[in-house]
Amino acid sequence: MKLKELIKAGKAENANEYIKNLDFYKANQKKIIKDWDMPDYNW
Repeated sequence: MKLKELIKAGKAENANEYIKNLDFYKANQKKIIKDWDMPDYNW
């Protein structure tokens, strides 16, 4: 429900924040997942 409210209000901006920090997230995932056998995603 909260997400719907944010979208309706035009305030659902967390996707933009995620994209801004994507390199950080990917690096952390690779540290944790030792047998990383997935292609890098680039979105």
